[in-house]
Amino acid sequence: MKLKILVLVVAFVLPVFQTVDASVDWFTERQIELDAPPLDVTTSEDGSLMFVLVPGEIVVYDLPEGSVAGRIAVSRVFDGIEHSQRQNRLVLKSSSSRALRIIRVDRVWQITTDGLPFRGPRDAAVTIVVFDDYQ
Repeated sequence: MKLKILVLVVAFVLPVFQTVDASVDWFTERQIELDAPPLDVTTSEDGSLMFVLVPGEIVVYDLPEGSVAGRIAVSRVFDGIEHSQRQNRLVLKSSSSRALRIIRVDRVWQITTDGLPFRGPRDAAVTIVVFDDYQ
């Protein structure tokens, strides 16, 4: 019986102490020069937008385009940012003032309708809804 226990211990414990050679391949995909030092960074769920918190604003980068998609002015007390994946919201954190601010982020696309027929006010807001999970 003691021999069986010793064999089981040796069989399960010895593999834990084996060394494994592993390597990591990496490369710099892109480097972005900022106007101010970054305090925190988060990305959208699909990885298309990157939100960089700098003192006084959030700089929104469109990663596929490689350009600034927008800027959101915020108080300079905020020093942390997280993206709520399901609700498309940014959560700003301030460790000095013990405050949170929740910002809803919606992507706005400019669609040119010059020369196309229309009905109603020329500057009316339009919401396009995509049901991408419809089966």
